[in-house]
Amino acid sequence: MSIKSNVVNIKSSAVSGQNNRLVQLESGRQVVIQSEGMEEVVRIVEPEGNISLTVRMTDKGPVVTLTGAHLEISSTESITLDSRNIVLNSRENTLLKSEGGLRIDAEGEVDIHSEDDIRV
Repeated sequence: MSIKSNVVNIKSSAVSGQNNRLVQLESGRQVVIQSEGMEEVVRIVEPEGNISLTVRMTDKGPVVTLTGAHLEISSTESITLDSRNIVLNSRENTLLKSEGGLRIDAEGEVDIHSEDDIRV
């Protein structure tokens, strides 16, 4: 599904520099659009100055960075992650929960390491 959007021309802000564009939102957030060499970068900056979203358009494709207290992804059908490598890193606990079955397929070795007990 694609969504058609209206294109908005944004004038350069005198404060933000020649290769930068700035849109001030009513919420106090800012949308900053920058050209950095061969890359274009779009950032959403919170009123306190923290960057909550960065979309960096590189020669290898887009890189999206989300920063915040919570990240929620919801889908009524399915979510697919397809990559050469996937790393999930948690500073405290990790929970995989299924209201149906759970299946792990691997064509190589499966290693499980714990500094404590492992229960099956």
